Amino acid sequence: MPQKAFIPYDVAIVVALAEEFKLIEEGLHLELRPLEAEELVGYQCYSAILHLPGRDCTVALTLIGDMGPEHATLAASRLVAYSRPRLVISVGISGSLRPDVRLGDVVVATEIYDYLFRGKAVTQRKSIANFTAQIESGGRSFETTDDMVMAIQNWEFTKAAQWRRWQSFATSRLEHQLTADLLSALRASGSIAASPSIHVGPIACGSLVGASTEFREFLKSKNRNLLALDMESCGVAHAVRKSGRTLRFAAVRGISDFADENKMALEDRTKGSIRNWAMLNALDVVGKLLESEYESTPIPAAGAAETVQSEMLQLAVSASLIRKSRLMVGSE
Repeated sequence: MPQKAFIPYDVAIVVALAEEFKLIEEGLHLELRPLEAEELVGYQCYSAILHLPGRDCTVALTLIGDMGPEHATLAASRLVAYSRPRLVISVGISGSLRPDVRLGDVVVATEIYDYLFRGKAVTQRKSIANFTAQIESGGRSFETTDDMVMAIQNWEFTKAAQWRRWQSFATSRLEHQLTADLLSALRASGSIAASPSIHVGPIACGSLVGASTEFREFLKSKNRNLLALDMESCGVAHAVRKSGRTLRFAAVRGISDFADENKMALEDRTKGSIRNWAMLNALDVVGKLLESEYESTPIPAAGAAETVQSEMLQLAVSASLIRKSRLMVGSE
């Protein structure tokens, strides 16, 4: 019996933290199954079928399990090498770097600025007990796939009714999570808009947790257009770049805080509800992105692809048997 040919996955999705990953099934309506392969030992990887309008999409997913670009590169590289997807998505929550990018909004990256790449820490105080240093940033950028970004950027105009339904649904989802008084206070402060928005532009990424207004300003001094800060997307982008294949790539981040001194106070005040809401909003956008992707780039459904592969194998076996029988007849 010939071995069954491996069928590459359509999409690989990379998520950093367990609190984000636990929302995957709800946010994308997936039934996850563990991926058990020798190449994936030591990594938390799963597979699923995403049902899109008119077709199915095969998805491989990995939970990094820790923060930081180095962990992200290792996990994403392993998943991409195994699943051989045509598209890779980094999705998670992040901090806003601009006042108009509010809690629950979603940022779709045009490029990812790895601000610590070949950076240097310069001593400001030499007392070991009270050591402080200034960061001199090196930096490098990773681009995402333009037409995928454009599909999301134009969603508000190309499918206006669907866009408004999403805004209404996302808003009502939060209203069930927070008390009316707390929600009103967050809206009054400008932290949350009447309904969430999608922003398109560059984001910053590195291994430092953003919890300082001064650090926000430092990042914006490198690129005033930066919208958000995360800790994994540049690692996933690096894995995509070094895969040796031409892959489509997107990074989608839900805004869960403002990367400032009030980060922990906000999380304590909202009991994690904003973080969950931001992740679910980001997953909504991932679902829309994939819907748009396969509207414009039709591919066989997963089952159809498997059937085609199976039929090709059967034809190859049949041809081989015919050749052997001809040789036996000729020898007689």
